[in-house]
Formats: sequence, structure tokens, C-alpha cells
Amino acid sequence: MVTEENITEILHALSAREMNTPFGIGVLRYAMRIDPIGTTSWIASRGDITEAQTLEIADDWIRQPSDLAACIEQLPNTQWKQDFIQSLGSEMSSTDPKSAIEVVQQMNPGQAQTCALQAIACNWIATNPNAALDWVAGVQDPALRDQLIASAVQSYALTDPAQAATWLLSEVKSPELANDTALNILRTWVVKDPAQAAGWVTQFPDGYAKTAAVEIISQHWQQTDPTAAAAWIQNLSVESAIPPN
Repeated sequence: MVTEENITEILHALSAREMNTPFGIGVLRYAMRIDPIGTTSWIASRGDITEAQTLEIADDWIRQPSDLAACIEQLPNTQWKQDFIQSLGSEMSSTDPKSAIEVVQQMNPGQAQTCALQAIACNWIATNPNAALDWVAGVQDPALRDQLIASAVQSYALTDPAQAATWLLSEVKSPELANDTALNILRTWVVKDPAQAAGWVTQFPDGYAKTAAVEIISQHWQQTDPTAAAAWIQNLSVESAIPPN
């Protein structure tokens, strides 16, 4: 019989194989309800914890987050801790992005943390674009801010590519990142509205980005409306042939 008194002893006696059984998962859930910090600390000390078990721990903490900050702070700085925080941020981002950001900011700085913040930005902008962009605009690190905006606007392009393009041009300062993101937005936009996407491309300055953008537009548009595509390409050629004043 599993009780509050013996749950910790039973959990600690489980092998890695037993932890992966329905009984093992049930014992883990019960232990998390009785002693979430102690159970999480014990999990962190093991070297055989699976991704599914880490997600189970994260889900339990999301349901009872009052001592989460204290739990994270006392965990040893291991790879499991980083994976655990990243799982927490991912799970929380769709329902409580502000708390997700606070959690992910406790990760070690680096690419994994950046990716976790990008995922939060993408999820948040889908539900509350203005709030998401207000948060991103307040990020102090310019390089990180550009990466977050670029990720967010690419996600928002699925909903409103025209607005995503406007935000991109007004917010991202890195020319290389802006160009790459613009091309990704175009790949979404040209499917939704090739004429509007083509109109945006005509505003690009001459160079690699415009050449690549024209190719993206023409390849798709020639398949759906070859007459309109040919007229647009011809117009671009005529404009390019006009000498500057």
C-alpha cells in the first residue's frame, strides 16, 4: 500500500525501468504532491531521467507553482536543471508567458536560453501581439532583442504578414537578420496574397535580398497566375532600366 509515509522510500527504490512503467509514473506524481521540492531534488540527482519524466515534473510544478522559484534556486547547476527549466518555460508559454519568461531567465545564458525565449515570443505573439512586442522592445541586449523580434514576426506572419513586415522593418536593426527574416515572411505572404507581397518587394533596395525575394515571388506566382507574374516581372525590369536622376 502506497501512503504518504512510505511514498519517498518506494520512489527511491524504483529502478530506471520501473520508473518508466505506469506504476512508476503514478508514484512520481504522488510524491510530487506530497513533497515537490524534495522529489524534484532527488530526480535532479539521478542520471537516468527521461524527457517524459522531466515533462511530468514540469507539469506538476505548473499546477502548483508557489515554491517553484525556491526549488529552481536550490537545484545543482546541471544539464538536467537547464532541460527542466526549458521544459517549464515551454509548457507555461501558452498560458502564462510572463511567468515563463521569469523562469527561463534562470537558465544559463547561451543558445538554449535564447531558443527558449524565442519560443515564448512566438507563442505570445499569436495570442497577444502587442503585449509580446512590448516585452521584446524592452529587452536590453540589442542582439537578443533582434533575434526575438525576428522569431516573433515570422510567427505572426502566419496570421498577418503585412503587419509582420511592418514590425520587422521598424524594429530589427541587424541588416542580415532583417533580410533573412523578410525572405521567410515572404514565403508565407506569397501564398496568402502574392500581389500584396510583390508590392512589398518592389520597395526593397537593389541587392541580394531583393534578388532572392523576386525569385520567391515569381516562382510561386508563375504557378498560380502566370500572366500577373509576367507583368510584374516586366514592370520590375522596366523600372530597373530607368537611369537614376
